Amino acid sequence: MHFLALFAAGHVDGLYFALPTRVAARELYRRVLEATKRVFGPDHPPVLLAVPGYTHIDGEPLNALPSETHLYHEQDQFHRERTWAAERPKRFLAAPVAVGTIDQALFSAIQVPHAHLRAACLDRSLLVIDEVHSSDVYMRYLSRKLLERHLKAGGRALLLSATLGSAARAEYLSPGRRPRPVESFEEATTRPYPALSAPNMEMRALTDPAGYVKTVQLQPLNCLSTPETLLPELRNAMYAGQRVLVIMNTVGRAIALTRQVETDPELAASLFTVENRRCPHHGRFARVDRELMDHAVGAALGKGSPSGARLLIGTQTLEQSLDIDADWLVTDLCPIDVLLQRIGRLHRHDRGLRPMPVCTVLLPEEDDFSSFINRSGEVRQKGLAGLGSVYEDLRILQLTRDLVAQPPRIQIPRDNRLLVETATHPERLATLQGEAWARHAQHIEGIGGAQQSAAHSAAMPDKHFGDFIFPPIEDQLVTRLGLNNRQLALGDIYTSPFGQAMDEINIPGHLAKGLESEQAHRIIQEPDSLLIQADPAGQFVYRYSRFGLEKIDEPAR
Repeated sequence: MHFLALFAAGHVDGLYFALPTRVAARELYRRVLEATKRVFGPDHPPVLLAVPGYTHIDGEPLNALPSETHLYHEQDQFHRERTWAAERPKRFLAAPVAVGTIDQALFSAIQVPHAHLRAACLDRSLLVIDEVHSSDVYMRYLSRKLLERHLKAGGRALLLSATLGSAARAEYLSPGRRPRPVESFEEATTRPYPALSAPNMEMRALTDPAGYVKTVQLQPLNCLSTPETLLPELRNAMYAGQRVLVIMNTVGRAIALTRQVETDPELAASLFTVENRRCPHHGRFARVDRELMDHAVGAALGKGSPSGARLLIGTQTLEQSLDIDADWLVTDLCPIDVLLQRIGRLHRHDRGLRPMPVCTVLLPEEDDFSSFINRSGEVRQKGLAGLGSVYEDLRILQLTRDLVAQPPRIQIPRDNRLLVETATHPERLATLQGEAWARHAQHIEGIGGAQQSAAHSAAMPDKHFGDFIFPPIEDQLVTRLGLNNRQLALGDIYTSPFGQAMDEINIPGHLAKGLESEQAHRIIQEPDSLLIQADPAGQFVYRYSRFGLEKIDEPAR
């Protein structure tokens, strides 16, 4: 509605909706496409899914685009004009209406080829950035640079979050200048929710037209290292016909739990399937399989899905923007803002009278997390459930653990503001006293400083085009730190575990450290999987099955 008002007034010519993940972008794309058709009718502007490898125009995949030699000789000029922005990622931001990841917008703010083209295309669009709370220091700095340039050029922007803390909000409201001092914890917790914030404007309370209130029971369990102890309770939930969502912090944990669940015939019968094959849901699947998988998630747990027992095990791919509905959520300990996102999958749709939803949070046996901190301020033995690796700031995890351990009943959305500030506000972080916590605070501050320095070096300088030189192509700049994923060509077409034709696989950076090859050395097609030897020496061997991609020596943590 905000976009349509600006469009009708002539303030914007287009819309770019930026999401944190490809899964979220694909999910939201369908909703934006349907809304655009309702508003504009059959002559609606082209609606682009701006995700490389998944590109769609008006809901249709672009596998019939003209070849390189015929790009400018398309006979059907109407089709040619509608698909022009989709032909190259550098053109994505020129689409009248586009839904994609934040990365495409950030490429207009860092020193990469075609950055100025992207920026010029974005200038007349409403830039919507969703889930801004999920950005780290590096992405937050780049996002502020993007906003600064976009607003100076006369562009419009709207940032969305259900769980943004006051410190991050102060940064986003001050692009291009030093943020205002963070308000006190007491002031922050009394702010209205939901609310609209803007520079030089008092926060304005917003009324939720649906008026929906959800009460959730938090259940702490000290079994983070042994999630399989929940199998009897999961079996009882299946008997009761419940829809259960299990979100693990790491792919290894999701795969390991899925395998353990499969050993129980009663649980296995209710386990999530794709093409009648049981599997977890995470990011380590080939592109062709992920499309099938995301469609299957919506069919099993989305709006209008049939009732009955369901058990879906996955990772963070399930926590944002997916319109799925569960009765019981089991989750690894995670920061409170992430936890609230996961809780958003509970009782999302009206399915009649149901018991109060329950969120079971798996906690370490230790109450005091300072025992995890070494002399350098880092987390000892990084890896268990992503504590100290996926989620680096142990202070936020400690305060979240303390909130969950009470254990309270929380009411959404009434308690969102209090919960987020209690576990993230600087005053609250400072309540964790002791030498170990002081060392960890310095360590986290050092990481933030390094990320900000890296972001400053990557950002487009405030100079006219032609007054500076782009870094060499080989000095690859990224929109997110720490990914370094490797796209490995398989050298031929193989059949995926779900019956799809695949010729490449994406390998996460932490499983490809030291891998130089861009094409697999040897592939063995097994009955239910692919065995992939990426290098001649055999140091990088992977198996791709219905459980996803695994390195042969990868630990399940």
